Amino acid sequence: MAKRPRRNHGATFKAKVALEAIKGEDTLMDLAKRFQVHVSTLMRKMGIEVLYRKPRLSDPYPGHNIYPYLLRDREITSANQAWATDITYIADGERILLIRVCP
Repeated sequence: MAKRPRRNHGATFKAKVALEAIKGEDTLMDLAKRFQVHVSTLMRKMGIEVLYRKPRLSDPYPGHNIYPYLLRDREITSANQAWATDITYIADGERILLIRVCP
């Protein structure tokens, strides 16, 4: 199945869709099918947001340790005085790849 080319809709088309949405006779799903646009596109244009709990990825888990930042009050003045590394996991279908970067 070929991918449909991206369409840039003009102001007239957008106004027609907006007026239909304001009437409230059809659901967003019906409007999306009729005008051949994604529901998420309609929701974004109308400023509608889904109401569900979003993941709290930045909150620490209660049992995990929080380590101090050891370089806070140190002045780094020469090369090889401080090192850093980054570890990233990438899921690739049936396996997990580990990428480690040490500058």
